[in-house]
Amino acid sequence: MAHEVESFARYGVTLKNVRADWSGVSEDRKTVAVSLWAHLFEPLNDYAFDIFGVDDVALWEGRSGNLTRLKHLHHAFDHCDGIFRVVIATAKDPDQYVHERADYHPRPELLMRIGSRSDISDRGEFRAKLMRH
Repeated sequence: MAHEVESFARYGVTLKNVRADWSGVSEDRKTVAVSLWAHLFEPLNDYAFDIFGVDDVALWEGRSGNLTRLKHLHHAFDHCDGIFRVVIATAKDPDQYVHERADYHPRPELLMRIGSRSDISDRGEFRAKLMRH
């Protein structure tokens, strides 16, 4: 099992609030890393990660991890050509609303890109494409 802190550190990112953050930006501001739930990641689809219209957005849209992630996604779009690094989070119980326990794995071979501002909603929903090598 990988720990969240070490997974983000793989990209030079230090989480500011380990208990709440779902994303981070490196100190030099050139790298954004975002945790993505494994059960929502679909690498064969055009949008490998798309949480627009998920049923539970009202439950997490006001959480600090989501609000911070929104800032980080906008930073990626504005300063990193829309690109962010991936940490896959695998919930112990994906059917449970609050995924208190999860395994985290950095996936350095994966790069994701947010293609336009419309790929990020004010509520925290977002979609990103897997960059093909």
